[in-house]
Amino acid sequence: MNCIYLIQSDSPEIPYEIPANRDVILLQWQKEFVQTDNSFHFPNSTWASGRNELLKRAMEKGHYDYYIFLDDDLRLYFSLETFERLLAANQASRVAPFVQHQWYHCSQNLSEEVKYIDHCFMAIRQDCAKEVLPYSLDPDEVNWWFSSERMCEKFWHIYPYGTIRFNQLVVVNMQHRPYPKNGYQGLPDNITRSNEGYTHPF
Repeated sequence: MNCIYLIQSDSPEIPYEIPANRDVILLQWQKEFVQTDNSFHFPNSTWASGRNELLKRAMEKGHYDYYIFLDDDLRLYFSLETFERLLAANQASRVAPFVQHQWYHCSQNLSEEVKYIDHCFMAIRQDCAKEVLPYSLDPDEVNWWFSSERMCEKFWHIYPYGTIRFNQLVVVNMQHRPYPKNGYQGLPDNITRSNEGYTHPF
């Protein structure tokens, strides 16, 4: 299985231990660019436009079974080698870990099929990426979350039950930078709130 890691960051440093023999493309969006291997500068980009540019460059670079998108402000409570082993064993259309938010209800199942995921960490099979991407940029002036929700809706329409979330692989979003969040009316219908917050499945 051949994967490429596509990371958006405001730093030239790759914040994760990438498995050996994997390609990486690092998008730096900060004002002052620091040239490094496998990085490029894309200032004033939005989250969605950055993802689109990363995907475009990955497709030009070569063939990959999976594109693995990551934001730079995540704490991973697992190794990326572990994630890749589960990815290879399941071969799902789209795969994500469990992103810890108090407003998500976590099933006690170690993995489950879902419609909506947090796109801060997402692996998508290359054939599926060609069907559902690029992200729509229309909502970016209003809310950066809408582009990922639209993609989830489109993905569900083409690949119903094609997404697996591994609840035993936990990610915490450590930073919430300022970006447009206007007009958000709440969670999608099939995501429930939990007063207890997150409970680890183990």
